[in-house]
Amino acid sequence: MDRAISEEALLQGLADIRLPSEAAGGLVAELLAALGLGIALALCLGLLLRLMTTRRSRRPTQATDAALPEDDEARALALLRRLKARDPARAAALAPDLYRPGGLPAVARLEEALARD
Repeated sequence: MDRAISEEALLQGLADIRLPSEAAGGLVAELLAALGLGIALALCLGLLLRLMTTRRSRRPTQATDAALPEDDEARALALLRRLKARDPARAAALAPDLYRPGGLPAVARLEEALARD
């Protein structure tokens, strides 16, 4: 009952399986499948590049506090920028008084607001 397969029959069995050109969808289905795979690959690469190129925000440390200016006005402005980056709502609450004479908040008040985080 066991019959040996001829070499020719074996090679025909291993030949690439192809659907007839009259198969459902035909060339259009193959093109749409290739387009879908290309879009999926582009999406994956785009997400990967976005993850690799985004900058991570860091909280200021004691070392960055040393980089603050000594002048009270310049120091207050630098602290305001940090406060605005960390907590825009608190910075917005201080905004109405900023442009009035003497409206710049005290450095101690700004440092206290930043220390609450």
